[in-house]
Amino acid sequence: MLSEVNIINVADDITLSIAKFKIIPGKKCRECERIAARELIRATLSDYGIQICHNKHGKPIIDNYNVSISHTKGYIAIILSKKHIVGIDIEYNSDRVNRITSKYLRDDEPPTSTENNLIIWCIKEATYKLFSEDMLSFSEMKVSLVDNEYALVTNLKRMSCHKAYFKITDNYTLAYIY
Repeated sequence: MLSEVNIINVADDITLSIAKFKIIPGKKCRECERIAARELIRATLSDYGIQICHNKHGKPIIDNYNVSISHTKGYIAIILSKKHIVGIDIEYNSDRVNRITSKYLRDDEPPTSTENNLIIWCIKEATYKLFSEDMLSFSEMKVSLVDNEYALVTNLKRMSCHKAYFKITDNYTLAYIY
């Protein structure tokens, strides 16, 4: 089911994994996404007995790990850490984010390009996962793009600033934060 698996140690104790996955004939898309997530986590940890549960808000839970999972049109991305809380988002590249900028951009984050809008969308989705207990709205996160690899994102509820990383490929935009 998985192909082009890429496992990267992005920092001490933080592992990012990305893979392509195929829809299994006869199975619903959501079920295939769950299977792909389970396979990628098990491959990343080299532990095929590991169990994945979810809390009451749907956040994935793995014993002894902080984990975040995201998927989009044939791609699955996970980030794992034993020490750090993590968040990740992956979106296929398209201009659909331009149609909903009023939902996720603040007045001080004017829309610029589709690429930048995708980056900001992904960073806010990853940040929401990082601070899941805060139940942040998009307006409670402020993203400032710094260069072509990272941005600064402020959780305005906590007034805390964090570095968020992103990567753009021909097929998807990925953002992660820890």
